[in-house]
Amino acid sequence: MGNLLCYNKTIINHGFLFMFKNKIIIAIFILCLGVFSFDAHADTGSVSMNKVYSEALKSLQESKSGSFDSTVKIKIPKQNNTIQNSLSTFSIPQDITISANGFYDTFDSVNPQINTKISVSAGTFAGDLEIRLKDSTLYGYLSNVSNVMLLSFASPYLNKWFSIPSNPKTNQSIVLPKMPFNSSIDPNTLSKLTDEQKTYISNLTSNANFITIKDNLPTDSINNIPSYHFTFEINKEGIKSYLVSLESYIKSSGKNDSLLSSFDTKNIQSSLDMLKDFNGEAWIGIDDHMLYKISTNFNIGDLNSTNTTNINLVSVFKDWNKSMSVITPVGSVPFQSIIDKGLVQTKAITTDVSIKSIANKLRSQGELFSNTSNSYKGFCRSRSTYGAYNIAKTLPKNSVYKCNDSTKIWASWVKLTTKDYWCIDSTGFAGSISKPKSTNALSCKK
Repeated sequence: MGNLLCYNKTIINHGFLFMFKNKIIIAIFILCLGVFSFDAHADTGSVSMNKVYSEALKSLQESKSGSFDSTVKIKIPKQNNTIQNSLSTFSIPQDITISANGFYDTFDSVNPQINTKISVSAGTFAGDLEIRLKDSTLYGYLSNVSNVMLLSFASPYLNKWFSIPSNPKTNQSIVLPKMPFNSSIDPNTLSKLTDEQKTYISNLTSNANFITIKDNLPTDSINNIPSYHFTFEINKEGIKSYLVSLESYIKSSGKNDSLLSSFDTKNIQSSLDMLKDFNGEAWIGIDDHMLYKISTNFNIGDLNSTNTTNINLVSVFKDWNKSMSVITPVGSVPFQSIIDKGLVQTKAITTDVSIKSIANKLRSQGELFSNTSNSYKGFCRSRSTYGAYNIAKTLPKNSVYKCNDSTKIWASWVKLTTKDYWCIDSTGFAGSISKPKSTNALSCKK
């Protein structure tokens, strides 16, 4: 389950890598490489907790099903929430919350099942996405999108189930990774490793010391499951040692391959120093040694900076290795058809924006023509510097355009994709009308 969650969360978190200028990568690394690789030198008391921890890691990797409820809260200092590039400057919301809850079932390895609902809240944006995986078909349902700008873009996808089946041409189904997901290895590198090499890396990961136990707390119950309860901290030296070993092994194994030979973990190693004030807490079942809850809180920032980004993650688990089934949504629409419809709508919106922008230029152009000619007469057909023709010819291809002029007044209109008309006249009016009052009209208003 831990591997599956890390697989899904890494997809979500990749969207934040850019926003945090790669500072959050170490957070993903910690959570996905194996939270339960512990420092064997911790004082664990009368119970052999090291054995419990190793069994918990093994059980986590071998679990076939489970339910999860996870929430990540991110707080970005105001000084760090503006990103500039060559095109624009924009602000990232200071408070971001991402929640995911659902279940998975991989008893049938050929047709794994997932049902999860992801909710995002970030400043003026909020939205929900439900995802289901059933019979090698991925289903999605987007709802509760609040941002006005995104609403127009997302409208073709809202409040309807869409589906993405396996590719019939290649007979390639949607599958989950078969080995523990390792977020320090990119998919292209991973694909070049043999099964034996992957197994070695899996064992290397399982035996690494990523965290150190701080305190053993009184036993507790999570969803009525009696659990061992403890706090832990990050073991930076253990992680760095693991990364050095990982890099050395992959480079040595792939000495005849350019991609494997270029594998480098130094960026992650240097990012470790950005991690501050880490506090972790975990609950492991007394009877089954399964993870039932984990909570982490930490800051990410430059070494000498007080402007840190705070990340808080809480995950609760239950129903380990219980058979569960995803319900296939009724009446789902192929995602490609929604994409095609969305592209048509987007093209129509873009066309109308272009029409309005070009047509609006006629207002000032008409005044310039009148100032030089002491009349509007001839404005519509004039190809002079201040005539309408040079502007009208830049309208989208096949635009329905009309322009009428007289000595004292003029009017012009262009048909929009909505079937209305965008009308401009010498009074300064510019707006949408249902239709011109006549073919030879000299005013937009009836």
